[in-house]
Amino acid sequence: MEFFLHQDGDIQVSRLPLWLDARERRPLNFVSHAHADHIGRHRRIICTPPTFALIKARMGPCAATIIDYGETIEIAGARITLWPAGHVLGSAQILIEREDTKLLYTGDLRLGESLTSEQAEPVRCDYMLMECTYGHPRYVFPSREETLELMGAFIERSFDACCTPVLLAYSLGKAQEAIKLVEKLGFGVIAHPAIWKICEVYAAFGIDFPLLSRLDEGPVGRRVVLFPPQNAAREKLGLLGPVRTAILTGWALDDRCRHLFGADECIPFSDHCDFAELIRAAAESGAKKIFTHHGDAVRFAEFLKAEGIDAQPLVPPPQGRLF
Repeated sequence: MEFFLHQDGDIQVSRLPLWLDARERRPLNFVSHAHADHIGRHRRIICTPPTFALIKARMGPCAATIIDYGETIEIAGARITLWPAGHVLGSAQILIEREDTKLLYTGDLRLGESLTSEQAEPVRCDYMLMECTYGHPRYVFPSREETLELMGAFIERSFDACCTPVLLAYSLGKAQEAIKLVEKLGFGVIAHPAIWKICEVYAAFGIDFPLLSRLDEGPVGRRVVLFPPQNAAREKLGLLGPVRTAILTGWALDDRCRHLFGADECIPFSDHCDFAELIRAAAESGAKKIFTHHGDAVRFAEFLKAEGIDAQPLVPPPQGRLF
């Protein structure tokens, strides 16, 4: 029996008028979080209050059914409940209950500690569709204490070289977490306008940044600068004089990371589960079967099978040619 339908690049819950993080315009779509690759102009969306506020800030208002964590609504005879995903502020997993069967879609997930997003825990279910961006054993991220040491060492090296330290991080989620960590190190932070705009939404939900200033608000001095990694945003780096850059990404564990992102250094820092956390989320869900997607979904399903968990990729691998 099919539970999740993959068609035209989007995912629909079978026998329900509900899509999951769809890119094409849909009548009703669950938005797990407000990253640009997960939002679109749908007729109506389901999301948490922070996600709705972030979507409004990024692309304007839209029709929405807004649900708090733990609140349940009914759609076409199915009960819908959202639970924290720990990825960014407002990110959610969606639990769909119908006919005594529990279906769970994780969206982007992080089980580790966070200073700026709600704490996630594995959710019990019968069938689970999970993202597996870092679903390979080589992706084991350092603890936040180790990350803090890496960031502090980069900042001090930059100052010793008479350069401004610039951390490159996506505007939503990773940048806010990085700001909190830099503040813990005792440094002031200057944010690119795109990051500042998102920080204002975070502040509205009680997450403040007391040592944060906006770019162009006075001299940089001995402060750390946060920029998005996109090349268009980096054009303003020339205003800062000599700089050293470090990209904050889970892909820092890959040898080609520095070349790929054009940064002086790479620091392993992600708002996704690493391999061990993905295995934990799968095991603690109690799911009878797990469907994998994103990342190396085929290989991660094999890793789960090796752990005694029934799993398969949502999208079957293409059949190899015989000749």
